[in-house]
Amino acid sequence: MKKNNQNQPNPLPNLGRALKLHLKESKTTPTKLGALLNRSSSNVSQYLKRESFQTQILWDISHALQYNFFADLAAQLPEHFAQHANAQTQKMKALTTENELLKRDVALLQKVLVIRG
Repeated sequence: MKKNNQNQPNPLPNLGRALKLHLKESKTTPTKLGALLNRSSSNVSQYLKRESFQTQILWDISHALQYNFFADLAAQLPEHFAQHANAQTQKMKALTTENELLKRDVALLQKVLVIRG
């Protein structure tokens, strides 16, 4: 019996539908994608019918089409979910600010030493 993903509290977006939409928008046929993936067009057609598939398949498709399906998925998560890249960016900004303050303090101390010297 096939599970209906939509009855879950946090349903996974339909990957087959997302792939089908992207193929249509980019005017890429299942045959062309199959050739890029080294798989048959019937294999690709099966992906289009599935609600979900393995990460490796989505990874391969993303590389073949040079399109980040993972970013599309991530964009559908709640905004309050932590993002590693965002956390690193914030930490880098904080460290840059701290570095600027320390440079200012060093310059001030150097002036004090020159005055006392």
